[in-house]
Amino acid sequence: MSELIFELDKLNITWTVENPWTSLMWLTSYWVEVDTKLKPCYCELHNCMFGGLHLKRTCLASNNKAIMALNILCTGGHEHAPWSIHDGIFDTAREA
Repeated sequence: MSELIFELDKLNITWTVENPWTSLMWLTSYWVEVDTKLKPCYCELHNCMFGGLHLKRTCLASNNKAIMALNILCTGGHEHAPWSIHDGIFDTAREA
């Protein structure tokens, strides 16, 4: 993924990576290299503000500042469904 990101960046092509806000992926040596060399924009968004039932903290990283329009955090004005597994399927997969 990081090799592709560097190639896209060289060609001035927008790239975006999505992962949970607390994902260990953001701490890998591959990502740290992208972060250090390219200084991407980071956007945190809460899926409940886009119709999701759960408070799922998502991070988008991109070389395009337009992602910041999605930087919307939960206002706390609604309830969140509890996390669960139904028939072996995690709620996170259902919210994707």
